[in-house]
Amino acid sequence: MAKRIITVALTGAVTPAGYNVPETPEQIAEQVFECWKLGASVAHLHMRDDAGMGVMDPVKFYETIKLIRANKECDIIVNCTSSGDNRVSDDSPYGNAMRMLHHKNVPGIEMGTFDASSFNWRRRFP
Repeated sequence: MAKRIITVALTGAVTPAGYNVPETPEQIAEQVFECWKLGASVAHLHMRDDAGMGVMDPVKFYETIKLIRANKECDIIVNCTSSGDNRVSDDSPYGNAMRMLHHKNVPGIEMGTFDASSFNWRRRFP
């Protein structure tokens, strides 16, 4: 039988209106566990601020990963984004420092994504 790696990306950097996506660390961790039970082996994580906007907040990453790892049976690989906040995704020293801060300081991140090209954050969704 062929092997498969299933990655779940629950929030994304930008989500069109009308989609039900998890926003809090508790909601994200709960849905990661549900996806793991269904066969996902990697969870690609983005965080949301209290207004539902993408944010590169190390505390939100920490809280979410801590909740995922609280369930000892769940061995999903934690893959964190380096782009999830259009306010810091430029190529300035500040933007790059904010994009990578959680990768440097949050334990439990096992994999990370690196975006080597630009984004069109102004795209409009139907």
